[in-house]
Amino acid sequence: MFPEPVHYQRTDTPTGWNIRDWETANKLLSYFDPERRPFATFTLPDRSYVQCLGSKRRLTVEAREYRPDGTFIHWAFGRGRPLSEPVRIEVSTGAVTVDVTQQLTMRDARLIMRQFLETRTFPDTYHREDVTERFVSRHDG
Repeated sequence: MFPEPVHYQRTDTPTGWNIRDWETANKLLSYFDPERRPFATFTLPDRSYVQCLGSKRRLTVEAREYRPDGTFIHWAFGRGRPLSEPVRIEVSTGAVTVDVTQQLTMRDARLIMRQFLETRTFPDTYHREDVTERFVSRHDG
């Protein structure tokens, strides 16, 4: 059992549903498909989430952690520090460009997601890049 409720969403079920354990989450990830179901998101009660997009062999994993004050930090995961070598991951809903080090597999996604959903931590074996600035509007003044 997960220590707190988890809400699952994917492309073909935008409203999603609640799940209670890793076995269910793992089974749902097996339906991942770049044509029909190219993303999966698991959200916790405070809106923090972990998600993946792509195909089972080429995907990207990101997470957003909300703080008590309502701000957040957004992470992109990779194998080591980014090398500034962009690659495109194309799916039916479009494409996303990530660093070559951030092109992962479903095995990687499962390891990252499981640890986050069970402990709210991330595996040290993956580099976490803070990409929050991509999601926060800047105001000069």
